[in-house]
Amino acid sequence: MRHRRAGLHLSRTPAHRKALFSNLVTALLTYERIRTTDVKAKEVRRLAERAITWARRLGGVLTKKVEKRTDEEKGAGRACDAHGLAGNSRP
Repeated sequence: MRHRRAGLHLSRTPAHRKALFSNLVTALLTYERIRTTDVKAKEVRRLAERAITWARRLGGVLTKKVEKRTDEEKGAGRACDAHGLAGNSRP
């Protein structure tokens, strides 16, 4: 009996299933629409809803981290230009 065993196997190993669902959820959140089978879509729906809920709860923290990361990346580019280390850059 399958009591308390959530999820389908889909004839894949656990690592392959994890990679498949990870890629599907990423594609769904990126493109807001994916093309897949009904069974995979129903499984991905559980994971996608969890990811969306998690992102909403940590929304402020995540946006601050992203803003900080982009500011650091922008600053790193300027530091290279200041020292003449950037290749073919126009003034």
